[in-house]
Amino acid sequence: GSCKQTFTGFSSVIMSVVFSGDGKVIIAGLNSGDIQVLDPETGDCKHTLLGHSNTITSIAYSPDSKCIVSGSLDGTICVRDAEEATNNQQQSGHTNWVLSVGFFSDGQRLLTGSQDCSIQVWNIENWKCQHTLTGHSGWVLSVDCSANGNHIVS
Repeated sequence: GSCKQTFTGFSSVIMSVVFSGDGKVIIAGLNSGDIQVLDPETGDCKHTLLGHSNTITSIAYSPDSKCIVSGSLDGTICVRDAEEATNNQQQSGHTNWVLSVGFFSDGQRLLTGSQDCSIQVWNIENWKCQHTLTGHSGWVLSVDCSANGNHIVS
């Protein structure tokens, strides 16, 4: 295919993008630490979400499209209510930059990868880290899990 739409006019570099599960919005994580909620038809910004003090490196939508999570060079993850477009909370567990975030397919757990060479598994009901997985000799730039949730790849 061909390019259908080009969005312009951002005040900062886009570092990560993701569609909502229903395709009604695009979420863009910016170098400024902000998130913009965009209309996919027009590119218009519906909301700007604040919360990070440094570059957003990764964004993920929960499988039910109710929650947006972002990771940042400030070493935190921000949890946001997608429907209300509000910041709910900020969590820190890694000792360095958070480089990747991704939900398990069950929507109950989140993976984060970091410059501290670890992966963390978070319970989204209480936003507590359940497990810290170590063993990488370098930065964890990308994380994902199998559809059945039994395997993690990084």
